[in-house]
Amino acid sequence: MKYGKQQMMLIRKRMKIENWIDAEVAKLFNGNDNNGVDIDVDVLLDLDSVPAKRKFVFDNLQRSHCPASMDKITMFLDEMIDQLNTL
Repeated sequence: MKYGKQQMMLIRKRMKIENWIDAEVAKLFNGNDNNGVDIDVDVLLDLDSVPAKRKFVFDNLQRSHCPASMDKITMFLDEMIDQLNTL
């Protein structure tokens, strides 16, 4: 299946954001990639509000016992929302 130039650009942008989220979550877990956190970008984009998106991700981090400070988590959430707004 061929994609148009615009579609490919959007796919690349989305993949870049997904990879960024994975890398940042690993940092929150002190570099551990096997942290059990799976943040589904489709679910995030389907949520209606920024507070709902933040809560969804925060709850995922909490369930996996994220060792990062609240300040680091808040900074990640702020930056993640900025990244998602580019899609």
